[in-house]
Amino acid sequence: MKILKNNIRIVLFLIISIIILIAFIMFINRETNYSLEYDFNEFHIKEIYDKDRDLYTFNINKDNYNYDININHKYTNKR
Repeated sequence: MKILKNNIRIVLFLIISIIILIAFIMFINRETNYSLEYDFNEFHIKEIYDKDRDLYTFNINKDNYNYDININHKYTNKR
């Protein structure tokens, strides 16, 4: 009976360890490229982040005027 309990504990430990490892790998390899479009007052803004080039691109439109802004910066999800 004691051997069975030890085997169950070992199997549960291995399953939990594998699940944690898979979750960690998925978290590390997540893709952070994104694209957002929103309106602020009368401005239409399109924000794009390219992970491979560490580049933010902002496209701002208002009254047939178009402004493009590129910023080389490390990604941060803090706003």
